[in-house]
Amino acid sequence: MKRLTNFKPGMGTMTKEFWATGSSPIVVTLNPLDKAAQLTLSNGDLTILKTGANGRAMIRATHGISSGKGYFEMTATYKQAQGFCIGLCDKTYAGDMITHIGFETGQISWYTTNTVKRVYQDGSYSTQSTGENYVTGETVGCAFDIDDGKMYMCDDLGTWLNGADPVAGTNTEPEWQGMDSGPWYPGLSLYDNPDSMTINFGASAFVHGAPSGYVSYNDLVTSQQ
Repeated sequence: MKRLTNFKPGMGTMTKEFWATGSSPIVVTLNPLDKAAQLTLSNGDLTILKTGANGRAMIRATHGISSGKGYFEMTATYKQAQGFCIGLCDKTYAGDMITHIGFETGQISWYTTNTVKRVYQDGSYSTQSTGENYVTGETVGCAFDIDDGKMYMCDDLGTWLNGADPVAGTNTEPEWQGMDSGPWYPGLSLYDNPDSMTINFGASAFVHGAPSGYVSYNDLVTSQQ
Protein backbone atom coordinates (compact mmCIF):
# COMPACT_ATOMS: atom_id res chain seq x y z
CA MET A 1 0.00 0.00 0.00
CA LYS A 2 1.27 3.46 -0.91
CA ARG A 3 0.32 6.92 0.27
CA LEU A 4 -0.70 8.91 -2.83
CA THR A 5 -0.94 12.39 -1.36
CA ASN A 6 -1.43 14.19 1.89
CA PHE A 7 -3.42 17.36 2.37
CA LYS A 8 -3.99 19.81 5.17
CA PRO A 9 -7.26 21.74 5.04
CA GLY A 10 -7.14 25.51 4.90
CA MET A 11 -9.27 25.74 8.06
CA GLY A 12 -8.61 23.91 11.30
CA THR A 13 -5.95 21.35 12.08
CA MET A 14 -7.43 18.13 10.73
CA THR A 15 -5.23 16.19 8.33
CA LYS A 16 -6.50 13.54 5.95
CA GLU A 17 -4.54 11.12 3.80
CA PHE A 18 -5.58 9.13 0.76
CA TRP A 19 -4.17 5.63 0.34
CA ALA A 20 -4.30 3.42 -2.69
CA THR A 21 -3.24 0.00 -3.76
CA GLY A 22 -1.91 -0.49 -7.26
CA SER A 23 -5.10 -2.20 -8.46
CA SER A 24 -7.80 0.42 -7.82
CA PRO A 25 -8.47 3.51 -9.94
CA ILE A 26 -8.54 6.82 -8.14
CA VAL A 27 -11.73 8.89 -8.24
CA VAL A 28 -10.80 12.51 -7.54
CA THR A 29 -13.38 14.89 -6.08
CA LEU A 30 -13.39 18.37 -4.62
CA ASN A 31 -12.09 18.42 -1.07
CA PRO A 32 -14.64 19.04 1.71
CA LEU A 33 -11.74 19.68 4.12
CA ASP A 34 -9.90 22.16 1.90
CA LYS A 35 -12.42 24.87 1.02
CA ALA A 36 -13.91 28.19 2.09
CA ALA A 37 -16.81 27.89 4.54
CA GLN A 38 -19.02 29.72 2.03
CA LEU A 39 -18.94 26.80 -0.41
CA THR A 40 -21.34 23.85 -0.13
CA LEU A 41 -20.60 20.51 -1.81
CA SER A 42 -23.06 18.04 -3.37
CA ASN A 43 -23.22 15.48 -6.21
CA GLY A 44 -20.55 13.27 -4.67
CA ASP A 45 -18.38 16.32 -3.90
CA LEU A 46 -18.21 17.32 -7.57
CA THR A 47 -20.59 20.33 -7.45
CA ILE A 48 -19.97 23.50 -5.46
CA LEU A 49 -22.54 26.13 -4.50
CA LYS A 50 -21.64 29.62 -3.31
CA THR A 51 -23.56 30.59 -0.15
CA GLY A 52 -23.56 33.57 2.21
CA ALA A 53 -22.55 37.07 1.19
CA ASN A 54 -21.02 37.66 -2.23
CA GLY A 55 -17.24 37.34 -2.15
CA ARG A 56 -14.33 35.17 -3.24
CA ALA A 57 -14.29 31.55 -2.11
CA MET A 58 -12.00 28.75 -3.31
CA ILE A 59 -11.66 24.99 -3.09
CA ARG A 60 -8.96 22.47 -4.04
CA ALA A 61 -9.26 18.90 -5.28
CA THR A 62 -8.55 15.91 -3.06
CA HIS A 63 -5.50 14.70 -4.98
CA GLY A 64 -2.44 16.45 -6.37
CA ILE A 65 0.11 15.49 -9.03
CA SER A 66 3.71 16.45 -9.73
CA SER A 67 4.13 15.57 -13.42
CA GLY A 68 2.28 14.60 -16.57
CA LYS A 69 -0.44 15.88 -18.91
CA GLY A 70 -3.99 15.96 -17.62
CA TYR A 71 -7.44 17.27 -18.49
CA PHE A 72 -10.68 18.08 -16.69
CA GLU A 73 -13.86 20.05 -17.41
CA MET A 74 -16.15 22.38 -15.50
CA THR A 75 -19.81 23.18 -16.22
CA ALA A 76 -21.59 26.31 -15.02
CA THR A 77 -24.64 24.93 -13.25
CA TYR A 78 -25.58 28.54 -12.50
CA LYS A 79 -23.51 31.67 -13.17
CA GLN A 80 -24.19 35.37 -12.67
CA ALA A 81 -22.18 38.44 -13.74
CA GLN A 82 -19.20 38.16 -11.43
CA GLY A 83 -16.22 35.98 -12.01
CA PHE A 84 -15.06 32.46 -11.39
CA CYS A 85 -11.55 31.04 -11.58
CA ILE A 86 -10.39 27.62 -12.72
CA GLY A 87 -6.78 26.52 -12.55
CA LEU A 88 -4.02 24.82 -10.58
CA CYS A 89 -2.55 25.56 -7.19
CA ASP A 90 -0.07 24.13 -4.74
CA LYS A 91 -0.38 24.22 -0.94
CA THR A 92 1.53 27.46 -0.37
CA TYR A 93 -1.71 29.28 0.48
CA ALA A 94 -3.34 27.72 3.51
CA GLY A 95 -5.52 30.54 4.81
CA ASP A 96 -9.29 30.79 5.16
CA MET A 97 -9.71 30.11 1.41
CA ILE A 98 -11.57 33.40 0.92
CA THR A 99 -9.75 34.23 -2.30
CA HIS A 100 -9.73 33.43 -6.02
CA ILE A 101 -7.43 30.83 -7.55
CA GLY A 102 -4.48 32.73 -8.99
CA PHE A 103 -4.69 35.60 -6.50
CA GLU A 104 -2.15 34.01 -4.14
CA THR A 105 1.41 32.65 -4.38
CA GLY A 106 1.68 29.19 -5.96
CA GLN A 107 -1.50 29.50 -8.04
CA ILE A 108 -2.40 30.05 -11.69
CA SER A 109 -5.86 30.39 -13.20
CA TRP A 110 -8.15 31.50 -15.98
CA TYR A 111 -10.57 34.13 -14.64
CA THR A 112 -13.75 35.22 -16.37
CA THR A 113 -16.70 37.54 -15.77
CA ASN A 114 -19.41 38.51 -18.25
CA THR A 115 -17.14 41.27 -19.58
CA VAL A 116 -13.49 40.33 -19.03
CA LYS A 117 -11.16 37.35 -19.19
CA ARG A 118 -7.82 37.33 -17.44
CA VAL A 119 -4.96 35.00 -16.64
CA TYR A 120 -3.84 35.20 -13.01
CA GLN A 121 -0.55 33.93 -11.61
CA ASP A 122 0.71 34.60 -8.09
CA GLY A 123 -1.56 37.65 -7.78
CA SER A 124 -0.67 39.29 -11.10
CA TYR A 125 -2.73 39.16 -14.30
CA SER A 126 -2.72 39.65 -18.04
CA THR A 127 -5.87 40.36 -20.06
CA GLN A 128 -7.16 37.58 -22.31
CA SER A 129 -9.72 38.78 -24.83
CA THR A 130 -10.39 35.73 -27.01
CA GLY A 131 -13.16 33.19 -26.50
CA GLU A 132 -16.86 33.59 -25.80
CA ASN A 133 -18.47 34.69 -22.54
CA TYR A 134 -19.12 31.79 -20.19
CA VAL A 135 -22.76 31.47 -19.11
CA THR A 136 -25.06 29.03 -17.30
CA GLY A 137 -25.11 25.57 -18.84
CA GLU A 138 -21.81 25.86 -20.68
CA THR A 139 -18.73 23.70 -20.23
CA VAL A 140 -15.08 24.73 -20.42
CA GLY A 141 -12.05 22.45 -20.53
CA CYS A 142 -8.66 22.71 -18.85
CA ALA A 143 -5.61 20.87 -20.21
CA PHE A 144 -2.24 21.19 -18.51
CA ASP A 145 1.31 19.96 -18.92
CA ILE A 146 3.07 20.03 -15.55
CA ASP A 147 6.48 19.14 -16.98
CA ASP A 148 6.41 22.01 -19.50
CA GLY A 149 4.61 24.46 -17.18
CA LYS A 150 1.70 25.13 -19.52
CA MET A 151 -2.07 25.33 -19.12
CA TYR A 152 -4.70 25.58 -21.87
CA MET A 153 -8.36 26.54 -21.68
CA CYS A 154 -11.10 25.79 -24.19
CA ASP A 155 -14.48 27.52 -24.27
CA ASP A 156 -17.94 25.97 -24.62
CA LEU A 157 -17.46 25.65 -28.37
CA GLY A 158 -14.35 23.55 -27.81
CA THR A 159 -12.13 26.36 -29.12
CA TRP A 160 -8.75 26.72 -27.41
CA LEU A 161 -8.27 30.28 -26.18
CA ASN A 162 -5.55 32.45 -27.70
CA GLY A 163 -5.37 30.08 -30.68
CA ALA A 164 -3.55 27.58 -28.49
CA ASP A 165 -2.70 24.02 -29.50
CA PRO A 166 -2.13 21.73 -26.49
CA VAL A 167 -0.81 18.92 -28.69
CA ALA A 168 1.84 21.12 -30.31
CA GLY A 169 2.42 23.06 -27.09
CA THR A 170 1.96 26.44 -28.77
CA ASN A 171 0.27 29.75 -27.88
CA THR A 172 -0.39 28.62 -24.33
CA GLU A 173 -2.23 31.07 -22.11
CA PRO A 174 -1.52 30.94 -19.25
CA GLU A 175 2.08 29.74 -19.01
CA TRP A 176 3.85 29.84 -15.70
CA GLN A 177 7.46 29.93 -14.64
CA GLY A 178 9.30 29.02 -11.45
CA MET A 179 7.07 26.09 -10.53
CA ASP A 180 8.09 24.06 -7.53
CA SER A 181 7.88 20.27 -7.48
CA GLY A 182 4.24 20.27 -6.38
CA PRO A 183 2.06 18.48 -5.89
CA TRP A 184 -0.37 20.64 -7.91
CA TYR A 185 -4.12 20.49 -7.38
CA PRO A 186 -7.01 21.57 -9.61
CA GLY A 187 -8.82 24.45 -7.97
CA LEU A 188 -12.04 26.44 -8.44
CA SER A 189 -13.34 29.67 -6.98
CA LEU A 190 -16.68 31.48 -7.11
CA TYR A 191 -17.93 34.94 -6.12
CA ASP A 192 -21.72 35.36 -6.44
CA ASN A 193 -24.38 33.64 -4.33
CA PRO A 194 -25.90 31.28 -5.57
CA ASP A 195 -23.42 30.50 -8.36
CA SER A 196 -22.78 26.78 -8.82
CA MET A 197 -20.21 24.78 -10.78
CA THR A 198 -19.75 21.06 -11.46
CA ILE A 199 -16.33 19.60 -12.18
CA ASN A 200 -15.60 16.43 -14.12
CA PHE A 201 -12.24 14.77 -13.54
CA GLY A 202 -13.13 11.91 -15.88
CA ALA A 203 -15.63 9.84 -13.90
CA SER A 204 -18.17 10.56 -16.65
CA ALA A 205 -17.85 11.30 -20.36
CA PHE A 206 -16.26 14.64 -21.27
CA VAL A 207 -18.13 17.20 -23.36
CA HIS A 208 -15.07 18.21 -25.38
CA GLY A 209 -12.57 15.45 -24.67
CA ALA A 210 -8.92 15.44 -23.71
CA PRO A 211 -6.42 16.48 -26.41
CA SER A 212 -4.20 13.78 -27.91
CA GLY A 213 -1.45 12.87 -25.46
CA TYR A 214 -3.45 14.05 -22.43
CA VAL A 215 -5.49 11.87 -20.08
CA SER A 216 -8.32 12.51 -17.66
CA TYR A 217 -7.23 13.85 -14.31
CA ASN A 218 -8.52 10.69 -12.64
CA ASP A 219 -6.33 8.55 -14.91
CA LEU A 220 -3.31 10.80 -14.37
CA VAL A 221 -3.63 10.55 -10.60
CA THR A 222 -4.14 6.78 -10.80
CA SER A 223 -1.02 6.38 -12.94
CA GLN A 224 1.06 8.06 -10.24
CA GLN A 225 -0.09 5.96 -7.30
